[in-house]
Amino acid sequence: MYRRSLLSDHSYESVVLIPPIYLLGDGTSAGWDNTKALEVVHIGDGGQFAIVEHLTAGKFIKFIADLGAWAPQWELMLPEPAK
Repeated sequence: MYRRSLLSDHSYESVVLIPPIYLLGDGTSAGWDNTKALEVVHIGDGGQFAIVEHLTAGKFIKFIADLGAWAPQWELMLPEPAK
C-alpha cells in the first residue's frame, strides 16, 4: 500500500504504508476473540511494531495479520517468571 503526497515544491513523495498486525490470546486483555484483537502499529523501518499491553506469564499470545481472520498467524507461549 502506498501514499503519495504533494510537496511544497510541487513534486510528489511516495511512502510505503505498512498495515498493522493484531495481538490476541489468553495472555492479553483481548482474549481469543479475533474480532477484538489489539492493534499493533508499525513504527519504523523493517519489521518494528509497537503496542502497550499487560501480558500474563504462562499464557499464550498470537499475532494475526487481519482482524477477524485466523490466517496468517504467529503464536508463542509467554514464559513463567523465574522463581
